Amino acid sequence: MPRAAPHSDREGGEARHGDLLRAVTRALEVLAARQDETSALSESFAAAVQAFGAEKALLLRVKQTVPLEMESLSAVGLEPSQVEAAVAGDSVEGVSASLIRKAVEAGEPQLVENSQFEGRHSAETGALTGRPHSVLCAPVTDPWTRSVLAVLYFQTAAGPRAYTPADLPFLRAYATALGHAFGLFLSGERRYRATLERLQKERAPEIIGETEETSRLRADLHESYLPGTAVENPRPILILGETGTGKDLLARYLHYYSETRNRGPFVEYNCAGLSAELAHTTLFGHVRGAFTGASEAAPGLFRSAHRGVLFLDEIGEMPARGQELLLKVLDRFTVQPQGDSRAYPVDVQVVAATGRDLAALVQEGRFRHDLYQRLKPLTLRLPPLSERRGDIRPLLIHFLAEAEKTLRKRTRGLTPEAVHALLAHAWPGNVRELAGVCTALVTHARPGAEITLDDVRKRCPEVLGSASSRGSGYARETLSGSFVQVRSRFERELLVRRLELHRWNVAEAAMSLGISAATLYRYLQRHGLRQGGDEG
Repeated sequence: MPRAAPHSDREGGEARHGDLLRAVTRALEVLAARQDETSALSESFAAAVQAFGAEKALLLRVKQTVPLEMESLSAVGLEPSQVEAAVAGDSVEGVSASLIRKAVEAGEPQLVENSQFEGRHSAETGALTGRPHSVLCAPVTDPWTRSVLAVLYFQTAAGPRAYTPADLPFLRAYATALGHAFGLFLSGERRYRATLERLQKERAPEIIGETEETSRLRADLHESYLPGTAVENPRPILILGETGTGKDLLARYLHYYSETRNRGPFVEYNCAGLSAELAHTTLFGHVRGAFTGASEAAPGLFRSAHRGVLFLDEIGEMPARGQELLLKVLDRFTVQPQGDSRAYPVDVQVVAATGRDLAALVQEGRFRHDLYQRLKPLTLRLPPLSERRGDIRPLLIHFLAEAEKTLRKRTRGLTPEAVHALLAHAWPGNVRELAGVCTALVTHARPGAEITLDDVRKRCPEVLGSASSRGSGYARETLSGSFVQVRSRFERELLVRRLELHRWNVAEAAMSLGISAATLYRYLQRHGLRQGGDEG
C-alpha cells in the first residue's frame, strides 16, 4: 500500500490533505446514494488508510448495547484471529485491543508515538511486540447523542513516519466528518424514521377530560415531569391511583412525549409476579451458566429498558429482595448481572405505580422506608372517576368512538336516557370499567341504530343498579358546598339534560326553557359547554 510522505514535508502534507478529502468525499457520495452503511464506511475508510499511511488498520462498528459489543466493518493488514480478538476486546499480539476500548470508553482520540517508549499508554501497548509501533485510534460519535457509532484504528511502524500530535487534528477532522455524514443518516435519520413509524403504529396516548383535575394533570406532566425524563439518570416517578384509573396509560404518556426517552424502549413489568428468588436475575439479568438452566444470557429489565422507560406496576407488591435491589440501582445507576463480576451503567426512567397506600405499608414494615423516600418526591396522583364526574361524558364519547372503530360498526350513539343512566353510575372500576361498558354496548348494538336505556339495562345491568342505589349519597354530593356552587351544578345539569332531550338543537332547547337562544349560548359559554356536551 502506498505510504504517506513524512509529516514535516510540505508536499506530503498536501498529499495527506488530498487523501483525507477523498475519504470524506467518498463518504458523502455513498451517503447521497443511500447505499448500505457497511460498504459506505468501508469505502471511505480505505481512502483514510491511504491518507494516514497505515500498515494495519481497523474500522469497528460499536453496537448500542450494554455491555459494549463491536463488529468489524473493515480490516487492513490483520489476520482474522487478530480482528476477532480486537472485536472481543481480548489481548492478542500485533494489535492493541485495549487502546480501542479506551478510545470508545473515553470518547477521545488516542495517540501512541512509539510503543517501546510509551509511558502513558504502557498498559495498552503490551501486545505491540517486536519492532516499535505507532498507533492512532479515535471514536466516531453521533452528533446528536454523542454516543459512539464506530472506532478508527491506524497502526504503522515507529520512526521517521511515526504518528505525532500533529496528526491528531487530521484524525479528529475525519472522525467528525464520519460522525456527521453517517451519524445524521444512520443514527439520526433512520432512528427518526423508525421512531416515527413506531409512534404512528402506537396511537398517541390521550388523557381525556377537561375537568380542573385533568387539566392540571396534563399541565403538571408537561411543565414539571416530562422535562426531567430527558436528563441522564433521571429521578423515579411514582403514580398513585385506584385500579382502573389509567396508571399504565400515564406511564406510556410519559414515554411517548419524552423528548429523548421515546427513542428508547418501553418495558412494563407487574411486580406482583416477582419472586424473591428470581428478583436479581429478573431485574439485573444473568450470564450464561450463572445457575442451573441458564443456557443463555439474559439482560434483565433494567438493561432491556436502557435509555427508555421501565414501568414497574404494583410496586407495593414487590418483595423485600426486589425492593433492596431497586434501591441499589436508583442509588448507583449500575446493575451487576448474576454470575458476572462486572457492573454495567444503565440510564433508565423508572416509573412505579400502585393502588396501595405506601405510607401505610411502610408503617407495617412491608415496604422499605428509604425506597419510599426515593420514590415519593415525584408523585402523580390519579383521582378516581367519582371525583371528576365532569370527565365521564367526554370519556363516553371517546370510548364509544374507539369501540365503533375497532368493531367496524357505526351506531347513532346513546339516547338521552341512556346517557343519564351512565352519568349517574358510580363507576367503581373507574375508566377501565367505562371502556368495557362502551365496548359491550357497541358489540351488541344494531348497526345504524341508537343505543337505548333498554340496551344498557340488558347488557350492563350493574350500571342501572348502581345508578338507582346511589340515592341520598348522590343528593349529598350534588347539594354539598356553597349556595353558588350548588346553583351552578344544578344549572349546568339542567342545561345538559334539556339540550340532550332536544338532540342539542339550541333553538328548541331555549324555547322549552323560556329563554332566547342568545341567552342559552351565554349560559353554555359560562359553563364551558359546546355542541355535543363536550366541556370546552
